[in-house]
Amino acid sequence: MPRYTAVVIGGGTTGTAVLRDLTMRGVSRVVLLEKKDLGSGTTGGCHSALHAGMRYIVNDPKAAEECAHENRILRRIAPHTVDPTNGLFIAINDEEVEYGEKAFGRARQLGLDVEWLEPKEILKEEPLITPKVLKAMKTPDTGFDPYRLALSQALDAIRNGAQIKTYHEVVEIFREGETVYGVRTRSLLDGSLEDFYAEVVINCAGPWAGRIAKIAGIDIPSKPNKGTMTVYSLRLVKPLVSRLRLPSDGDGLVSMGYQHTTLLGTTSVDINDPDQAVATPEEAEYMENIFSAYVPALRKARRLRVFCGVRPLVAPGPQTGRQITRSLILIDHENVHGVSGLITITGGKYATSRLMAEEAVNVAARQLGVKAPCRTHLEPLPGAEEHVNVFQLASKYGLPLYAANKLAARYGTIAQTMLEKYGEHAYTICDCNQSVAAEVYHAVNEEFAVNLDDVRRRTRIGMGTCQGTRCSYKAAVLLGRARGLKAAEMHRLLVEYLNERWKGVRLVLPLGDMADQAELLQAYYGAAGNFDKLYGGRRFGRRN
Repeated sequence: MPRYTAVVIGGGTTGTAVLRDLTMRGVSRVVLLEKKDLGSGTTGGCHSALHAGMRYIVNDPKAAEECAHENRILRRIAPHTVDPTNGLFIAINDEEVEYGEKAFGRARQLGLDVEWLEPKEILKEEPLITPKVLKAMKTPDTGFDPYRLALSQALDAIRNGAQIKTYHEVVEIFREGETVYGVRTRSLLDGSLEDFYAEVVINCAGPWAGRIAKIAGIDIPSKPNKGTMTVYSLRLVKPLVSRLRLPSDGDGLVSMGYQHTTLLGTTSVDINDPDQAVATPEEAEYMENIFSAYVPALRKARRLRVFCGVRPLVAPGPQTGRQITRSLILIDHENVHGVSGLITITGGKYATSRLMAEEAVNVAARQLGVKAPCRTHLEPLPGAEEHVNVFQLASKYGLPLYAANKLAARYGTIAQTMLEKYGEHAYTICDCNQSVAAEVYHAVNEEFAVNLDDVRRRTRIGMGTCQGTRCSYKAAVLLGRARGLKAAEMHRLLVEYLNERWKGVRLVLPLGDMADQAELLQAYYGAAGNFDKLYGGRRFGRRN
């Protein structure tokens, strides 16, 4: 019967950060359990904004301080996951200028590196911003890659001896009296049950944290909150751009440098079940109507897809949505509910996941008698150890310089070790993101990818302007070869993947975008691929 020191539930940015912190403090026999894939929950549905405090500086100063602190750390320890740009908070009316003056003063008190820019300076750098701009504040806010952050943390933990079990859904929590001593999982791949006994269980399940606590017989005031986002087909602006006002719907545009797209978000809608969160075309249209006053070119950009994520909000009172703090919520259930062996960490922001982990592991360390201090803020994540010479990388493996640059930007030094091992697959398979075939083999063999959606999260295949039309079948063949699958299984995984992509693409069809791309996608996979005749008539793009 396996016994562990700690079980971590949830494989997002917070769960993987907790796992890394535990192992770096010398805690052995630790395992992370994730019901799907790493980063497939809230992490995968985020706005990809690495906040630096400005968004919450007026209404939520504690969250602002946490974001500012962690932004500096992540830029240092995980530069390969952070877009090397900045943020612009812009004002187009007197009310926003007035709010900006208040925010600027508080930012300076907090020690944020902010400065005012005049219209001429702004438009010289970002000509697609409205000429009606009155002022803008330059801040350290930027975009980041949440998938690679979670994966980098997971890889570091594995190097330190941790285990990770994906597609393991927690179905039972073992509790004797007032003590939690382990969990039972069911595999989503084969249905098998497995027990994990541990001295401490750390609940990092995000908006599902309330559900996990309830399995243990504990109620926590979870208030999951949906945020919808729209993906556009090009970088309209280089930095993160936000409206200079209190947080509201449709007030942030995040440029994704590694895939040449732009994300507009987000909404705030309270929901009961995070598994039932669904984006709508109306939400996308609503946000665009708002933000096009700040970046008019948004109206001419092609919308690629609409999707949503769920925020893990917690509040004991009547507050909902944007009224609830974005500061971290740590619950030591021994102190709060009299139940030992269980800790919940939730709330917070993606930018503060490392800090959330530190706070949670501090409590776990005291319970386990571990005295080693946190070091996660000091040591770089895998990939961030040193600068990568992309010219040498391109020359050595015959890659286009552009592809080599993208590879190094996504993986850092891991790009070098990847090509050393899979150099015969150093050729591009995705024109949009310049992903290379070696990444698929790396995803399967080194980053435990099981299906094409797992590969997408690791390589960004299918997330660019074609939304997988011209790269998915290539990735399916490579995945099949890496896993030793038969052709029928490759086809099945490809159909599942295309259906997942279609869920977001179909939402922009009523808005007038992507119709030509949808027709091309159907022609590729319906006519040329003959998918209509496979699997008893099961066809992608129809059932969803």
